[in-house]
Amino acid sequence: MVAPEVMRNLCPCNLAAADIWSLGIMLLEMLCGSGKFCRLLGWPTMVKAEEARAAELEAFFAGGAVFPSCVEVDLGAQTPLDLVVLTSKMLRIDPAYRCLAAEVEAAMAAAPQPTTSLRQSVNVGAADCQVQTSLP
Repeated sequence: MVAPEVMRNLCPCNLAAADIWSLGIMLLEMLCGSGKFCRLLGWPTMVKAEEARAAELEAFFAGGAVFPSCVEVDLGAQTPLDLVVLTSKMLRIDPAYRCLAAEVEAAMAAAPQPTTSLRQSVNVGAADCQVQTSLP
């Protein structure tokens, strides 16, 4: 998912801030499940990056506190609040107010580490994985 300023084709734009936005979307998807961001906005899974979508993003985030409350249910009590706050800082509409890469790095380094590997916790073997190599 590209940043709103990229959708609006605002040039020049701060590419580092746009990358932070995209990383925030990935973090949200990792915490809440694939497709969460599009579901929050009522969008189909695949959307075209265009100015109208940027306006929808701006309207959605205009409330400020909407983001953390709308993901609470998906995250549950086991997700550190620091990651929720970090994600919301990464997804600020105005790129001037998004957190910097150093803040993301520091927050991720401070986040609790899992006690078991993902493979152990979900008991998935290589034979269970399927990769789609072509588009329908």
